[in-house]
Amino acid sequence: MILPALGRITQAANINDFLAIPLWLILLLVPVVYDFRAVRKIHKATILGIALIIIGIVLTVVLIESPSWSRLLEATIGSR
Repeated sequence: MILPALGRITQAANINDFLAIPLWLILLLVPVVYDFRAVRKIHKATILGIALIIIGIVLTVVLIESPSWSRLLEATIGSR
């Protein structure tokens, strides 16, 4: 729920999307710090979730720059 809100905040504040990536990564540290402080270890679900989010961020950045992805978007939803 926090990550979509961060996306809206970066748009409202007119922050470059690539500059928002460090903010996303900082948000990913919050559950790690909580797990470590609460139970003195990082839960496997936390590690898996963070890994999947990072993979999603990397794929998104790669796809945004891809001309093939742009053509697919134009073909499916039209141009702006």
